[in-house]
Amino acid sequence: MVEQPLLFLRKTKLKTMTIFLSDLMPKTGEIIDKAQTMPIILAASVIFMIPVFLLYMFFSDSLDQGLDLNILSLKS
Repeated sequence: MVEQPLLFLRKTKLKTMTIFLSDLMPKTGEIIDKAQTMPIILAASVIFMIPVFLLYMFFSDSLDQGLDLNILSLKS
């Protein structure tokens, strides 16, 4: 299965982190030592989650207020 961004992005430095992680995963039929690839994949996924977690920490109150306003506007 080809992910859609792979059809548009030809340069490797423009690829997103999820595509990078999927490139690291062994393909079907390949014999790759999991002891070498799994720590890289796990470290990259933790690094990928840090900015998202920080954004949530700083803007969670604004997110809650926005969701509350949306719920109130749907009820009336």
